[in-house]
Amino acid sequence: MPDLVCTNCGISVERRLLQGKPSMPCACGAIILDPEHPANAHVPPGAILTPLPISAGALKRTHSMAITSLILSLGGLLLSLMCIGFPVSAVAVITGIVAITAINKEPDLFEGTGLAWIGILLGLLGAAIGLLVFISILISVGQSEGYYIF
Repeated sequence: MPDLVCTNCGISVERRLLQGKPSMPCACGAIILDPEHPANAHVPPGAILTPLPISAGALKRTHSMAITSLILSLGGLLLSLMCIGFPVSAVAVITGIVAITAINKEPDLFEGTGLAWIGILLGLLGAAIGLLVFISILISVGQSEGYYIF
């Protein structure tokens, strides 16, 4: 079997390396075609084929910690009305900060800074509401027992 030659860089490749496939990638980035393969009957001889570039944005995914921060902050906001949302809101703020740090370290891989910021802000709001509810409960219980704080 004769060797196949990359039409872009001229590297010679043994046909057996294709293992019956119609093409294989070359080190230069072009695609080496087997002209005798039926799938390549439509390709003109000597054509240089290169794979389509994939945009970096297509490979990005939302960081899971950003989603976690948003979900925890919403839960903390609801639980803060029952005076138990402070710990959940605190964890939401921490996970949001961790998410933003991780996204900034690898911006080509991750997105979701907006979700993380919303999680942080809602977590802070939930913590503040939880503290206000807790303080108001302490004041009302203290006044009902005859202790006046203010």
